[in-house]
Amino acid sequence: MINIEEKDMIINRIPAKTWNHLHMNQSRVLEVSINRAGNLETKISDVALLDSGKLTEGMIDEITGGCGQEIADIARKSAVVPSFLITDKKNDGCVRLNFRYGEESADMNIIGIETKEDASIDVYMDFHGQKDGRGFAAVQTRMYAAKNSVIRLIQVQRVGDETTFINDIGGYCEDGARIELIQLFLSGKNRYEGCEIKLAGKESTMSSDIGYVVCRDERLDMNYCVRHIGKKTECAINAGGALRDTAFKLFRGTIDFAKGAAGSIGNEKEEVLLIDEKTVNQTIPIILCAEEDVVGNHGATIGKPDEELLFYLESRGIPVDECYNMLAAAKLLAVCGRIPCEEFRNEIHDYIKEVY
Repeated sequence: MINIEEKDMIINRIPAKTWNHLHMNQSRVLEVSINRAGNLETKISDVALLDSGKLTEGMIDEITGGCGQEIADIARKSAVVPSFLITDKKNDGCVRLNFRYGEESADMNIIGIETKEDASIDVYMDFHGQKDGRGFAAVQTRMYAAKNSVIRLIQVQRVGDETTFINDIGGYCEDGARIELIQLFLSGKNRYEGCEIKLAGKESTMSSDIGYVVCRDERLDMNYCVRHIGKKTECAINAGGALRDTAFKLFRGTIDFAKGAAGSIGNEKEEVLLIDEKTVNQTIPIILCAEEDVVGNHGATIGKPDEELLFYLESRGIPVDECYNMLAAAKLLAVCGRIPCEEFRNEIHDYIKEVY
């Protein structure tokens, strides 16, 4: 029987503390409750899977995630049995994981994804909840990419409007390995997203494309960190979204160049559209550097909708609220278009058009 209750949990700690007076270094989650493993449906299409690998042998507990140690401790205490996706093939198909949350959630899932040398796998995670769903749900994902292998992780989050959701990702790359991450955050009351990728091997790479819309009194809290350890490693973190009503969004993006990561390149960029005056946006781009021979770039573009564009749309008979919906949807559709699987891409495209 799973039964965990935590009244006070610190999450999404930034790697290097700063801006203490703005309370942006970490976040506090109250009344965490888990009493069951989440409802998970797995669909495998043209993918060859193995029963064992480094993750099943204990590596899953050694890879750290972006949300922090406290949620990792809760995952261990929960006694939830992990689901492993391990392959030694270059797969043409994909694995789709459908997470289904009911009216009241108190769920947790643990997923391990591993590619052997020269292998590849595409994993789609669809977090779907009832419109009026509430409660708490958490998913911990750990990835291990062996030499010259590729892991593509695509996540779409459309949980209940009153749900607190924690999405904790950790990854490790050997020489020449690559992790690609595509994420769409579409709904949920309080959403905490964390990701930490270690580019340990020479010439390993990571890319992340993130799209979001935050509205009403929702909170989206993100903490992304890429640690460059191997030589000539490269990362690109791209995020973009829209805020409406009294929504709150916090994005922490850290590129960490360790000693010895010579020749490495790190880039991060965020574009934020502030649709209403009462929204709150906080963006923290950070570069940590213990190595001289590296290139790090970061930037953020934050602004209101273009007045000339709004005037043009309204002059064509489009109501102002619909104009705002179009602008918000455009942010999401740009990321949606990067989803490799046409069937899943069309499904999410239609969902976005219906909602926005």
